[in-house]
Parts: sequence; structure tokens; C-alpha cells
Amino acid sequence: MTKKTLILLAIGTALFVLYLANIPFAEAVHRLREVPRGPLVLILVSNALTPILKALRWRALLGASGEQLRFRTLFSSVSAGFFLGLVTPGTSGEFGRVITLEVDRVAGLASVLFEKVWDLAILVLIAVTALLSLRLDGPALYLAAPAVWIVGALIFVGVARRPRVASTLPRFVVRRVLSQERGDRVAEVWQAVVTLLRNPRLTLLSAFFSLLLWIIPGLQYGAILHLLGVEPTIPMVLVSFFVPYLAGVISLVPLGLGVFDLSTAHLARGAFGIPAAEATASVLLYRILITLVLVLWGFACYVYRIRKGARARAAGAEER
Repeated sequence: MTKKTLILLAIGTALFVLYLANIPFAEAVHRLREVPRGPLVLILVSNALTPILKALRWRALLGASGEQLRFRTLFSSVSAGFFLGLVTPGTSGEFGRVITLEVDRVAGLASVLFEKVWDLAILVLIAVTALLSLRLDGPALYLAAPAVWIVGALIFVGVARRPRVASTLPRFVVRRVLSQERGDRVAEVWQAVVTLLRNPRLTLLSAFFSLLLWIIPGLQYGAILHLLGVEPTIPMVLVSFFVPYLAGVISLVPLGLGVFDLSTAHLARGAFGIPAAEATASVLLYRILITLVLVLWGFACYVYRIRKGARARAAGAEER
């Protein structure tokens, strides 16, 4: 773990402690005890959808580069990468899933970067739609929200049709931050990303999977609110979940720790009048049922992939 990661993790932990120190913790725990257990099991099971969808998308992207891997292998690798992404700044550690497989490094890194570009783009569009829902309602919102997504789609189409435009910012950063050798490797990966971006089928496929992968946690958070006695609305979930989630990603704090928690509870109370106990309980329940479960599962898969790789290398050395 790098010094930067440790500093960000310390900041996140401090924010989370501040969050816990300023919430009606006893009332929130009391509300948690009242939640029926049956629906909680369904929410737990729904966590499996995330690595399944990620593995399906990654198989399609790697397949375009000629890499053919079993779904089971990709599932465990994606889960391991999800763990690495959650505990590193801005989910950057998710690139580490590439080292758990025997694949071409350029193709592997480019496919993960392509996924993350789309994941961030869809999250930004959802967050913008959420902010619009705070300012507009009725016909005005129904016109403005689709317009935002159409403009976003046109921007991506324009960038995909002009590779030089797509490479302008990465080239600028590479020239000023990295050495010549590292810059060449990054440029090679980015060129592979641009190639994927110019493939209409893979672009639409990745965008569709990104949207599904954001809908799942949104539905999970909405279900948690419902179990706590709050009737969730689409604007409520968009604003109190996705805007804080984006803030957590941008902050680079691992897990969005503290940033997501403070923002979600504050917006739930301030923008929608959710009682403090329910707002707090919703955050705690999301952290326990989704974040913690995915981190533990991902860690187990990471250990499995590393040990399997070590055994394969040892077997190869013995044969030589």
C-alpha cells in the first residue's frame, strides 16, 4: 500500500469517525434490529449480479483482442479486481485484476480502462440527472434529463470518430508526468482503448453493462430505504445515493469512506426529509450488506487467484 493510499485512507477513516460521532447511532441500531431478515438475504444474494455482469463484459472485450478465457476464471479475477478497486484511490487498483490472469498486458489494461471510462461517464450522467431533478420537475425534467443523455452520447460518438481528439488529453498528461519509456507503454494502452471506442458494438455493449452495473446498487439502496419504512422515489435514490457515490470516487478516498457516508445521510435528511435515524441506518446497512460483503468476497478471490498463479508458475518451473 503506497504512502498516498495510506494518507487517503487515514482521511477517509477520520471522516467516517466524524460521521459516526455525529449520528443518532443508538436510534439507527434500533431501526436496524426492526428490519425483517428475509429481504436482507435477497439483497445479499443480489451482490452476485455485479461480478457476473462484470465478467460477461470483460469476456466480450478480451474476446475482441483474441483472448479466450473461461467464465469461472474471469468471475474470480473480476471479484479480486473489485476488491483491489474498493481499497485503492479512485478504484484504480481494479487494474490489478490483469495480473491475476495470463493475458496480453496491453489488451488487458486497455479493456479495464475502457470499462472504467464508461462506468465513470454513466455515473456522471446519472449524477447530472439527479441534480436536475432537484431544480426541475414535471415536463421540464422529462425534457431536460433525456437531453443530457443525448448530448453525452453525441460527445462520445464525436470522440470515437476522431482518434486525435480522444488522444489529446492523455498525450498531454503523459508527456508532462511520465518518463519516455512509461509514456510509450501508456500510449500503447490508450491506442488500444481508442480502437475499442471505435467499435460500435463494443461501445454500446460496454455502455449498456455500465448502466446495469449502476442500476443494481441504486435498486439495492432503494430496497434498503423501503425496509426501513421509507418509500423511495427515483429522485430520492438518484440524489441521495449517486451524487455522494460520485463525490466518493472523485475524492480518491478508498471506498469513498466518510465522503459517501456523510453526503448520503445529509442529502437524505436535508433534501427529502428522511428522519436522521433512518438516513443513518440506510448508510450503515448499505455498508454492511453491500460494501463489506463485496470486499470480503473480493479479498477471498484475490488470495485464490494469487495462490493459483503461484502454483502454476511453480509447476512450470519444475517442468523446465
